[in-house]
Amino acid sequence: MTDLAVECALRGDSGVIGHDEEDGDRLKAIAFPRIAGGKPFDVSQRWFGDLLAGIGQPLVTAQA
Repeated sequence: MTDLAVECALRGDSGVIGHDEEDGDRLKAIAFPRIAGGKPFDVSQRWFGDLLAGIGQPLVTAQA
């Protein structure tokens, strides 16, 4: 991932390196306007649960 970030920077591509859900989860530089927010974070993703478990942090959901 860091290699790709450096390659993109050297080419002058701006954005955030990540898996683009709209392009088959391809790892690439995603343009800033496309990541402007508005999409809620999905706390049910397995990787997030694994991360919390790894650091001993319980999942605390927001109270409405």
